[in-house]
Amino acid sequence: MKRFRFAVVPGVLLATLALSPLPSSGQPRGQIVAALDSDRETLDPHQATGTIDYMVLMHVFDHLIARNPETMKLVGGLAESWKAVDDLTWEFRIRKGVKFHNGEPFNAEAAKFTIDRLITKGVHQVYGGFATIERAEVVDPYTINVVTSKPDPILVKRFAGYGGQMLPPQYLKQVDWKDFALKPVGTGPYKFVEWVKDDRVVLEANDAYWRGAPKIKKVVWRPIPDNFARVAALTRGEAQLITKVIPDHVAQIEKAIEHWQEPDRGIWEVRGEPRHFTSSKMFCWVALDRGARLAGGRGEDALQEKWRAVADEIHADICANGVDERGVFTQFYGTDALDASLLLMPLVRFLPQDDERVRATVLAIADELTMDGLVLRYRVEQTDDGLSGEEGTFTICSFWLVSALVEIGELPRARALCEKVLSFASPLQLYAEEIDPVTGRHLGNFPQAFTHLALINAVVHLIQAEMQTQRGFSMAHQIVT
Repeated sequence: MKRFRFAVVPGVLLATLALSPLPSSGQPRGQIVAALDSDRETLDPHQATGTIDYMVLMHVFDHLIARNPETMKLVGGLAESWKAVDDLTWEFRIRKGVKFHNGEPFNAEAAKFTIDRLITKGVHQVYGGFATIERAEVVDPYTINVVTSKPDPILVKRFAGYGGQMLPPQYLKQVDWKDFALKPVGTGPYKFVEWVKDDRVVLEANDAYWRGAPKIKKVVWRPIPDNFARVAALTRGEAQLITKVIPDHVAQIEKAIEHWQEPDRGIWEVRGEPRHFTSSKMFCWVALDRGARLAGGRGEDALQEKWRAVADEIHADICANGVDERGVFTQFYGTDALDASLLLMPLVRFLPQDDERVRATVLAIADELTMDGLVLRYRVEQTDDGLSGEEGTFTICSFWLVSALVEIGELPRARALCEKVLSFASPLQLYAEEIDPVTGRHLGNFPQAFTHLALINAVVHLIQAEMQTQRGFSMAHQIVT
């Protein structure tokens, strides 16, 4: 697991992917979104004793002493070396050339400033770990002695953990501790950009980092308390890393391996004979693909390799058997019937949005599986669902089509459809499971939560696409003028 920075916490080994503090070639680029199980409480490293706080702050601040991420043995950090002078004195030699994010140098005075705070009782949460320290003495600009009241052989280890992060004295003359907890400055591989409570913390690469610039340009930490919502964020590609994967997900992924080759009754649970439904196999692929990503992020290489191999097998099977002569993905293998669940194909990133088969499938559903523009889940005359009569259009499917149209670049058509579906809202601005496109009557379950989730996703798709279009127009306008 080279080039990974690890946070080891109870029950969790967080490999923060490409947040490496080791030298990397080229300039930092790209972005990673990490979904955490809660927001942080503070960005003051000496007040932050929670797991989530530590995960974020370990990338903003460096410790006086570090640990090798592979062996967890003590190695030089901001102090390049240390030794016991006598039973009560530790000498630390400070690394030269290190600067805080605001440009001020890290030196022995900065180390003393930090230690003076650590041994001040009642002003932070980590005093107990440093209570044996009597004082810190600056020997020269890059040497400091730490004197203890009694022999403390594990003091050096404490400087590699909670409280061992070094602070900028000049910056803290300009701001108070409360402001520092909101806008921290450290020496770490990432600079603080912003903290929007309960929404995000944004960090940006420190190009001048003393170990070398990190690989990734921007890191966004998002609090998503619900376990399944975090997994959904990973599934939709909204996050590349999540924490606290519950054990049930491993069992679910293994079930997908066990059953993906079997016929079933599909997402709509039709009552006819089991078939090899394309979307069922696609969702098995989603389970394996996201599972492989999770396993890789947790350092479980064997599991990652196993799950990735099965995901690739499912992907190849669908592309070989789930497409008709037109290049359109079909409801099940061996038919030319359409199914609205295949609108999720670009949303779960089964294939790129510009893949001709994806585009053909979305447009075929938009043109052939609709009534007055609203989407049916399937044609009842083509699907043995064990029911009689007609059914209304499925509202969730219409919102899926909005998102899918945005994905393939059909923005005007997506906006028109979204406005049309939104016009069918009840007086309470809620939606039923189905809508009669002729009368506008709401049918089936009311209100249906799934429908409203698809609504939110569709509107977000539109807003983001239109913002990108406006930015592009603005840039082009500036160039022309």
